[in-house]
Amino acid sequence: MSAARVRKWLLLVAAVALACAAGVLIRGWVAGDCAVDRGEDVRPPAQPPTPPSVQPPVAQPPAGPHFYKGVEVVCVGIDAHFSKKVPDLNQAVKDAKDVAGALESKYGYKPKLLLNRDATKTAILAALDELDARSPPPEAVVLYFAGHGITFEYAPPNDPVPTRVGYLVPYDADVDLKDTSSPERWAEEAIGMRWLVDRIETMKAGHVVLIADACCSGYLTKRGGVAETPEFVQLLSDPSRKVLAATTQRESAQEGVFTPELLKILGAVDADPLSVTDVFLKLRTAVSKNPNGAKMTPQMSHAGAGDGEFVFVPTRVNKEEVAALAGLVEEYRRTKKVSAAGALVSFRGIGERQQKRQGRQSRLSDVAAALEAEDYRYSASAEAEATRWEG
Repeated sequence: MSAARVRKWLLLVAAVALACAAGVLIRGWVAGDCAVDRGEDVRPPAQPPTPPSVQPPVAQPPAGPHFYKGVEVVCVGIDAHFSKKVPDLNQAVKDAKDVAGALESKYGYKPKLLLNRDATKTAILAALDELDARSPPPEAVVLYFAGHGITFEYAPPNDPVPTRVGYLVPYDADVDLKDTSSPERWAEEAIGMRWLVDRIETMKAGHVVLIADACCSGYLTKRGGVAETPEFVQLLSDPSRKVLAATTQRESAQEGVFTPELLKILGAVDADPLSVTDVFLKLRTAVSKNPNGAKMTPQMSHAGAGDGEFVFVPTRVNKEEVAALAGLVEEYRRTKKVSAAGALVSFRGIGERQQKRQGRQSRLSDVAAALEAEDYRYSASAEAEATRWEG
């Protein structure tokens, strides 16, 4: 090979080498410096996603000591209605929520809420039917209703004597509160007060408490009180049906009176066990002292044949004491003999108050007052008779 041809090959190799070196520099410049010059964000490699924080479980009410084998609560609150001819309320839903909250947090009971659209006639009655269909049924049921109530008189066909009827108004009732010309329509659309009392009488639960914060809710009650029972343990052993109403059957219920006072009693931090009668007496006194409750006279009655008494037992009560009382009650149910209950400090007040009231009931004058009343569910002199209950 000639010297000239060798020089050409050397020049060609050198040119290729220079070209390759230049290419490397250009790629580095494009991938590196140009990225910074264009202002692009050069991020570090992506890290694995941070696992979501584990939220602590929502605190549940303490199981607490339950004297009863299951207490179910149904709280109904209706502010707005399907019918535009039923005025809205302002506090019924809040009251129902507050009652449910207090009975769950302070007593460990199981509440079911039916509010506004959920509080139809079908839903309310179905809630009672569902509890009744359980096997075994709950030992106690508390039904609370906050909403509209109404009573009126009408003359049945071929009967010159007017009949008084009363109704609670569910959400879907297609009625006019100012139109009572059709009792048949009211019976179809609303919940008859007398029918409801008859319904709770037939429920399978050992104790049923109906609390109504509604106008004219006293129509739910009838003349009577706690039957005379010689021993506190016997009082707890027998079944009971109790009705607490915010007013007489002719009074209007002022919002923000009856239920707030009820919550002060049941929701007190240091609340002791209270019978339904204890609650009623405290309520009656508190409502009468409330500036907005001057025209409200809470009512109480029993329904059905049971002469027992339901007791609200807070979860804070000593478990051993509750267990001891439950044992005494079971013993009485088996033997019909009452053992000493002196050691039950938390419950002693209930028995003492009951014994104090016994001498004030079932007088002949009570029978006369009931017969003189236009309806056996209405006390002829509720206000005057109230002083006989104070204890």
